[in-house]
Amino acid sequence: MFGEPRLRHWSVIAVLEPDSSITVAGLRERLEKDHDELVLKAAAAALGALAITDPERSSIVATLRERLEKDQDLSIRKAATAALAVFAVPARDRGAVIAALRERLEKDPNSFVQIAAAAALAAFTIPEPDRERLEKDPNPFVRYTAAVSLAAFAVPEPDRPSIVAALRERLEEDQERSVRGAAVAALGKFPVPEADRGAVVGALRERLRVDQDPNVRSTAAAALAKFPVPETDRTAVVAALREQLEKEQVPFVRGAAISGWGVCGSRA
Repeated sequence: MFGEPRLRHWSVIAVLEPDSSITVAGLRERLEKDHDELVLKAAAAALGALAITDPERSSIVATLRERLEKDQDLSIRKAATAALAVFAVPARDRGAVIAALRERLEKDPNSFVQIAAAAALAAFTIPEPDRERLEKDPNPFVRYTAAVSLAAFAVPEPDRPSIVAALRERLEEDQERSVRGAAVAALGKFPVPEADRGAVVGALRERLRVDQDPNVRSTAAAALAKFPVPETDRTAVVAALREQLEKEQVPFVRGAAISGWGVCGSRA
């Protein structure tokens, strides 16, 4: 209907140019009818950059929500979540958008849509609901997506210790390896308060040493390489990575240990 996806994508981007003849109506048509993920996201971003009224924005949000909630094509549902994350959603519509994204996170039959919804929620909401899901939800995939979301939040300083505690608990106690791995990765990215860094380093070293899953061990090595390790712990971290390198049987874990050893060794 609109030609090749790549051409449609570039025609959408062209709307940001001063002399573009692409209209809001044309972008809306792409948003409502296009079946290419890249085009949908570009159309939402372009519309978000235009000077349009809040009622027009609300109408666009309603279009994206309808595609998110009703489209049978998983790539369209996934694209609608990404589009909602980049669009300037009016304040009055944010609650409905959050509810729609949470429904996809909890109920969508496709894991890729669930992960996209978890990532999109980081643009709209506060971490408390995800902390509760991480701590209490019986569904391992919900705990996994909660950890992924928490890593993406710009969490206010007063809330950071409770998030760190929740991630550490999952890292140390969760029976599901994907949740432990997500918690490890989240702690590697999260702005951990200085007072909690020593404890987090100890927890990451323990996962590197004892976890039965090689992906978790590898992620722990990578997290230690990125983490702001306190000066008093650096020698112990380098020793832990070297010890893992010497005893590890899985090649990609050894590779992560080598990388981490090199980075941490340069700081020690």
